[in-house]
Amino acid sequence: MDLKSQILIVLCLSLTMYWCNGQGYQDCNIDRFRVQQNLNMSRFGGQWYGISANREFNPVTVATRNNGGMGQGVNGGGWGMFSGFNAGMPRQTPWANTRPIRNLQYYFEILSGKNGTMRTYSSGAVMGRRCYYAQGINKPTNLSIPAKTDFLFQGSSFPIWIISTDYEGYAVIYSCWNTDVNGECTPDSSYVISLNRVMEGHTAEELKQVEAASSYVCVQPNLLRPVIHDGGCAFNATDFPSQEFAIMNDINNNYFSML
Repeated sequence: MDLKSQILIVLCLSLTMYWCNGQGYQDCNIDRFRVQQNLNMSRFGGQWYGISANREFNPVTVATRNNGGMGQGVNGGGWGMFSGFNAGMPRQTPWANTRPIRNLQYYFEILSGKNGTMRTYSSGAVMGRRCYYAQGINKPTNLSIPAKTDFLFQGSSFPIWIISTDYEGYAVIYSCWNTDVNGECTPDSSYVISLNRVMEGHTAEELKQVEAASSYVCVQPNLLRPVIHDGGCAFNATDFPSQEFAIMNDINNNYFSML
């Protein structure tokens, strides 16, 4: 065998190995995704800041409410917001047609004696200087897998999975709102959001973990866009609107319910 033939064979073998082990053969069936193992709910609880997300919602679209869930698809009802936990909210629109996400914050309150149930408080900016405030309940779907939860909001249930976290720095949250016949999340229905304990963002090492987790759930890391934090939408879980969902003016703190 001449040298040219040997080089050709090596090249073909290399390409075969690449496609077998690379993204071309990545298993994206969501039932096979593994979440954070042995999630410590107490350590996970508390304040988090949204740092990046792969999509957002149009804040002025009103859609028809429908029950949601893994493999069912979701159309929400009410005014839109992006939080990574939004039940009852409109479908997302392309980034080019929506405002940047701003001042996204969360607080997870572990409810004593409720088998891993959390009350989730979230806030963020919509429609310029107005801010949304929303609260709902996260319940584990299986007590042996506390990182897989259903988020209960406005009478509907939505899957929220904690894919990866180190508790002290970063966390990566995943949700799929519709699957195809192969059990893979449809392109416009997968949601990834990265969180951090500080609003300044991820360290270089944390960013590596975020990108690895995003890739693992078949969302390209370059689709994660930064969340802007400019000090607006003051957030205090102990001084929160009593409504399940409310919007307030960021200047005079004048609350009014949208529901």
